[in-house]
Amino acid sequence: MDQLSDKTLFNKVTAKRRKYTPEFRAKIVALCQEPGSSVAAIAQQYGLNANLVHKWRRRHLMQDNRPSSTAFLPIPVLAPEQVDSASQTVRFELNGLSVDWPLAHIDQAVPWLKALQS
Repeated sequence: MDQLSDKTLFNKVTAKRRKYTPEFRAKIVALCQEPGSSVAAIAQQYGLNANLVHKWRRRHLMQDNRPSSTAFLPIPVLAPEQVDSASQTVRFELNGLSVDWPLAHIDQAVPWLKALQS
């Protein structure tokens, strides 16, 4: 077996990746969508890998299934009903006595309740 130099062992060939325009890709995908067309035949005709053409077709289908707009839809939000605090009451029941006290003046109920308890 021949001795190979270190340079030969680690010599990497960098292949450049071909780039195709979106128009070319769209043309290939359109050809593949025609009735009776063969992806493999179209890929071979244009010198492409069939797996690459299949990937382009999948991406095209995904783009067709996307919503046309990514903007948010406005949803009307109703403001909570404002309740007049003057009409709200708190009921106190102590020693058989029941009192409905206005919530707007609840701070005045504390001394009154303390007086009833003593």
